[in-house]
Amino acid sequence: MLSAVVDLLCCPVCRAPFECADRTLWCTGGHSFDISKQGYVSLLGGGGAVFVRTPPRCSVPEQDS
Repeated sequence: MLSAVVDLLCCPVCRAPFECADRTLWCTGGHSFDISKQGYVSLLGGGGAVFVRTPPRCSVPEQDS
């Protein structure tokens, strides 16, 4: 079933086309995505959340020493 739509998919990292081989989708950019036992592929990145440091919402007054 996946082989019928693999030509419609592209790599979410580099936008290269996919090839299907041995339960894995490979792109020409070298990225790979495993095909599950159920036959689906998650194209979501597993990099985790990106945290950006933001300025504080309130400031603490400086104390004179």
